[in-house]
Amino acid sequence: MVGEKGTIFRTDDGGLTWVRQKSPVVYEVLSDVYFINEKEGFVTGSWGVLLKTLDGGENWMAYEDLTDVDLGGVCFVDESKGILVGRYGNLFYTSDKGVTWTIRRVDVDNMLMDVCFSDPNHGFIVGSHGIILRTTTGGW
Repeated sequence: MVGEKGTIFRTDDGGLTWVRQKSPVVYEVLSDVYFINEKEGFVTGSWGVLLKTLDGGENWMAYEDLTDVDLGGVCFVDESKGILVGRYGNLFYTSDKGVTWTIRRVDVDNMLMDVCFSDPNHGFIVGSHGIILRTTTGGW
């Protein structure tokens, strides 16, 4: 679970108890968390914050200079291929577990809030002011 002022909480018992984790950011609002397996996960947030863990959420490291736009949701279609969405129609793709990210824009100025794929080809992005984008080819 993530939130304001860099807040990250972790559970090991299905949500019965939560422990606050140390975060490398202290002012930003964190908006989404997504794990690609038991150990590797990502957190997105305001001002382009992107965090990654390699140890199940005990420690988080920040990406430097990915972007300065607010980031919304993050989703992976498998352990390697993922997408981040953000303000001004910005999309960021990775095919190497988040080692590198490639930016692409869709023709909207809205904040893209979340992204979800049911399989590698079929996905949705939702955003402010009722924006809903759909793909049947794995991309936009």
